[in-house]
Amino acid sequence: MPKRLTVILLLSVLCLSIHAQELQRLSEPDIMGTARFIGLGGAMTAVGGDPSAIHVNPASVAIYRRYESAITLGGHFDRTFQTNGPVEPTVGHFYMPEAAFVFAFGNDARRKGLIYSNFSFCYNRVATYRRNTSAYFPNVDGSIAEQMATASQGIHASRLGSEGRWGDAGVGWLSLVGYDTYMIDPVGSDSSNWAPYTNWGPIRAPQIRMQESGYLDQFAFSWGANISNRWYIGLGLNIRSLRYSKVTDYVETTTSAAAALRTTVSISGVGVNGTIGMMAQPVHFLRIGASFQTPSFVSTTERSYVDAETENVHKDGERVLFKSQSPENVRRRDLSMPLKTTVGAAFFVGRYGLISLQYDFQYWKGIRNNHVLHAGMEWVVAQCLFINAGYAYSFVQGDPAYERNIAINDVRADTEWVSLRHQHSIGAALGYRGPFGFVQVGYRYGLRKQTVYPFMTDAGETTTGHIHDIVVTLGWHTVK
Repeated sequence: MPKRLTVILLLSVLCLSIHAQELQRLSEPDIMGTARFIGLGGAMTAVGGDPSAIHVNPASVAIYRRYESAITLGGHFDRTFQTNGPVEPTVGHFYMPEAAFVFAFGNDARRKGLIYSNFSFCYNRVATYRRNTSAYFPNVDGSIAEQMATASQGIHASRLGSEGRWGDAGVGWLSLVGYDTYMIDPVGSDSSNWAPYTNWGPIRAPQIRMQESGYLDQFAFSWGANISNRWYIGLGLNIRSLRYSKVTDYVETTTSAAAALRTTVSISGVGVNGTIGMMAQPVHFLRIGASFQTPSFVSTTERSYVDAETENVHKDGERVLFKSQSPENVRRRDLSMPLKTTVGAAFFVGRYGLISLQYDFQYWKGIRNNHVLHAGMEWVVAQCLFINAGYAYSFVQGDPAYERNIAINDVRADTEWVSLRHQHSIGAALGYRGPFGFVQVGYRYGLRKQTVYPFMTDAGETTTGHIHDIVVTLGWHTVK
């Protein structure tokens, strides 16, 4: 295979590279962190005192009364499939979802005023994208060539076949691969009017396979203050690192031909957001909490390219193969991930444990919003031994059927899109906390429902993802 060239489009502002649906997919809420955090279903906005709770509510750091360090190691396993459809094997990897250092400065003898002023540095894996998804679409009556033809209207054939066409900022790459592989044909004598191929027979159910990988990491610097053991306030500055890649194989066949399209996209970037949080304990058995996270402003570099080929049987029985291969496109773009608001309450049942409730709201301007409900409990079995159980349910508001609107000059040729419907998460944990340190073991099962669309069509298919997280948290703290 010849070495790929690199094209940098200076006029990329005219192109639609990172779609709203993709941004939402990269920002889907997930529950990852310490064993106690996933064991409580992520319901820790009003509980605090946990490294993973700090990135949700920075006021959580104000609960600490001594120095502490912790690390969490685990495995993440995902199996996504379509009922009665193609089956993908489980995708798994081992990773470090959390590491933290907490520094507590204060005086337990004080009862009023500023009792503790604490600082922390925490690393958290916010999301992981490693999963494979396959789907076929028996209800789709059409071809990806229809979207190619729509994107090509008004573009003269001389531009689609010119030497510098891959660098033409007014021509989309979906049109170019359609032209090269004869998936679109000019209508009559007008070389600017295009139609999808029609002489290859009826389209059979198309199929796609998406291989995704990557992560969203966060490095949080937080400060919190304990005021009179009643009020807890916190501020956080968070640096985010995004790595995402996707390889999509699309195939459609007819009685006499086959077409295949492979698109590869990778996105990497660094961004920042800020958080502010508070907790209040008006009575000894109740603590309430709330936090606000600004949008994450991320500067990204996106790389993409596309390969396509068609195989057609001529009337004389000869098989003819047509191929198209793009150079690699590189472009830089600033994106904004959503703001997030969290509120919660924790009810303490003496020395026996607690019950915690939480609601998260993720705001997207102009498209759907994410809502997450959390509930968790902690039962103190013995003085140093506790058990956690928790549940979370995330759902989206609005019509899930979005179209993947590809501009006529877009270099992105991945026409599929995935729309999250809802997600369940059930967690449990067992922990021991001693005078010098602690150890926790946690397990989370997630069930993710999403709708996959192969191209600009309303005929999507549902896939189900089964997620398993097994984590171990080890920590050390100073002796009071």
